[in-house]
Order: sequence, then C-alpha cells, then structure tokens
Amino acid sequence: LLFLLLAGSLIFHLREKKYRRTKGLLFSLAFLFVLRLYLANGTITRNYWYYDCLFQPAMMLLLMGMVLLLLDVGGVLKGTREERILSATALVLIWITPLGSNNYTMPVINNLFLVAPILLRLFAREWKRVMDGQRPEWHLSPLLAAAGLILVLLLQGSLFHTVYAFQDGEGGEALCAEVSHAKRASGMRTTKERAEQLDKLFSYLQKEGLFGKRQVLLFGKIPGLSYLCEMEPAIDTTWPDLDSYRERAFEEALHRLAGKKEKPVAILHDEGEEGVHTEAKRKRLQQFLREEGYLEEYRDSGFHVYLPRR
Repeated sequence: LLFLLLAGSLIFHLREKKYRRTKGLLFSLAFLFVLRLYLANGTITRNYWYYDCLFQPAMMLLLMGMVLLLLDVGGVLKGTREERILSATALVLIWITPLGSNNYTMPVINNLFLVAPILLRLFAREWKRVMDGQRPEWHLSPLLAAAGLILVLLLQGSLFHTVYAFQDGEGGEALCAEVSHAKRASGMRTTKERAEQLDKLFSYLQKEGLFGKRQVLLFGKIPGLSYLCEMEPAIDTTWPDLDSYRERAFEEALHRLAGKKEKPVAILHDEGEEGVHTEAKRKRLQQFLREEGYLEEYRDSGFHVYLPRR
C-alpha cells in the first residue's frame, strides 16, 4: 500500500490538473490489484468467522488517519480551531483505548463509531480543498486509498456481522445445534460437537445436584459457563486467565476461598488464553485444588470438574 501511495502521488503530480479522471481510474485499478494481492497472501481474508477479515484494512485506515490527524493538530493542514480540537480528540481516543486491554488494538476498531466520523469529516474537507485547487493534486493519492479502504471495511464488516459468533465456529463450522440441558441456552445455536460436549457436562452437573446449587470457580475459555449453569461465580471474575486479571489478584481471590466451609465447584478447560501469566495461574490453581482436597470427578472433551473430598 505504501508503494501504491508513492506511485500514485507521482502519477497525480505529472501534468497536474490535467487528465484527473484518467489518473484517478488508473489509481483505482492499481488499488484493486493491491487488494487482490492482499487477498492472495492472507493480509485480508474471506474468513468471516474471525477478526482477520477486517483487522488489517481497519489498521491501515487508522494509520493513514493518524497521520492526517497529527498534521491537522499541528496546524499543517490549516484547519479551524474547532477542527483541530476534534482531530486531537480522535487521536486521544485512538491512543488511550488499548490501554489495559487484553485485545491490544482491537478496542480501537470498536471505537470507530466515535473516531470514524471525525476521520471522514477530515477526509472530505481535504478532498474538497483538492477539488477547489487549494491543495496539490497528488493529495488525491492517500485520499483515494482511504476511500478504497473505507469501502473494503464496509463490505467486510457487513459480511462479518452476518456470520460471526464470539469464540464459536471460528473454523467455519456450521452453527446448527442447540444445547438441550440448559434452559438459559434455549434458542442459542453452536456447533454439533460443542453442543454434545456441553450437554454431557450439564447432564453430569444435574445428576450430581450441582446445577444451579453451588458456586463455581472457572478457568479457561469458558467464562459464560456460570451463567448457563446458573451457578454463582466463586471469585470476582469468570475469566481469570485473561492478562488484565493480574496474577496477584488471582492469588488473593484463591486465598479468600481457602478454608471456607462450603467450597465451590471448580471447572477447568484445557483451552485457555495464551497470556503471559496464564500458565503460572493454572499451576497456582492446581496447587490450590490439591491443598484444599479437591478430586477430579469428571473429565471429557477438555472439561475437568473438581469437587472437594467428601
């Protein structure tokens, strides 16, 4: 894309104010060629079951937008005071949103509903100035690239919205099955394999009289399990393996549970977050379960249910 921007700027600089439509058409065809390359090498994908279908074009647009925003805040683009304040606001939103998040720059995409209107206003302002002859014609190169990225995002985002389900069917599996052993999952669809796994787990919990009766301590990519099982979380989170949940906080939460007369059910899943402290947390949890006399009473499809020794 950077090469396209440089080549496009050179093309628009040649014979300025002449053959503008022809040069714009050539740039658009070149953009489509670059887009085809991105699809071929996986930079942009047609996997609408996961974020990579729109992550890269969103980051490209944001990087281009940040350059324009910085130029506007610095007074280079000669915007009004109000316009520069808006640009500064957008920059602050882009920079502070990822702080403290497990998802790195993904929250910036979530905040596009705040940032995008400011960016679009800035792009439109600069486009008008080029058309009015207040800006050199080569400015059309980044502006046309931004317009192309916006169209790509609108298309990819719309398809993503119709297909995506959080942490489910990420390999393109059909979400065609329902869980029959949990009222709170009524009407919700998942993969056939996952529905069978959950039905087995819920059937066991109901058979043991635990479903909806006891507190639960969860670990792994199963934070919604406490809701589906109607079991109150035993600590202040249902997703302790996230990086944003500090190892010390987890240690303190387990310490408060230690020695309690009525101990919670512990449900672990093999699939967890690949965080910096995930393995250390898992080891600390296993140590807690040993010290508190827990036994593994159920194991199936990555699920492990631990109950205190009776």
